Amino acid sequence: MDSGVYALLISCRKGGEYRVGALGSLSFEAGYYAYVGRAMRGLSARIRRHLLRPSRVRWHVDWLTSRIEFAPMTAIVGRTDDPRLEDLLAEEVTGEPVRRFGCSDSRAETHLKYLGRDLTSARRECERAVRKLGLTPEYYERGDLVFVDLDGTLCDYDVKRHDALRRLAPRWGVDPETLVSEYEAVRRGIYAEFGDSPERYSKRLLFERLRARLGAIPPPEEAEEEYWQEVLEIVRPYPDVASLRELRGMGIRLVLLTDGISRWQREKLRAIGLEQYF
Repeated sequence: MDSGVYALLISCRKGGEYRVGALGSLSFEAGYYAYVGRAMRGLSARIRRHLLRPSRVRWHVDWLTSRIEFAPMTAIVGRTDDPRLEDLLAEEVTGEPVRRFGCSDSRAETHLKYLGRDLTSARRECERAVRKLGLTPEYYERGDLVFVDLDGTLCDYDVKRHDALRRLAPRWGVDPETLVSEYEAVRRGIYAEFGDSPERYSKRLLFERLRARLGAIPPPEEAEEEYWQEVLEIVRPYPDVASLRELRGMGIRLVLLTDGISRWQREKLRAIGLEQYF
């Protein structure tokens, strides 16, 4: 059932006088407001529209959520197919009313109430009001940013690094499984030695020590370049990265949070075709 009533929590970051369509200029105090609405079909789409800011002004609430001074934060939803519960929810929410707001087609005094400056109290009041109607609260949270990792999240580097070594092994005159095993042993030793230091990600250091153990490895600078070229040729994105396009289309900014060496992490992004999303 994609229908119901909801209380949309809106943060007013800067109090002042703001125009609200035919209602004219209204005074808003900094703090949190609850806007009550309903959608008897397409509830999820309606909530998404509120949270991601409307592209055009249609309802009273759009005059607020389209302004930078107001931030839609959370929608607390009660699923129902009874449209009468919208006015009941608006009356049940306890707060200071902004008269005639959002209620031109209802009998309620207002559909917008000021709930003060404490976010926790504002959320609890909306939850209480939804429960009072016999509904179970559901939550839609707004996000401006999504942080994602790279290796093992967007691409299969954690698997393909061993494949890259196996491809290099014949060229270097080393048994493939021996190269993978020794590589991992040296890598674990470097991680234990350097802890959280960025030095632990140095492939040059790794191949220097690997060469000391196996002898046949090329000089560290050369081995590092050959290794990364093999990785970049075979690394692939995971199938579900298509969801990144959807997030970008919804206006959400994407941030890559990765602790690998910047040069090679950027090269991996290019190799899997995702650089433009971040």
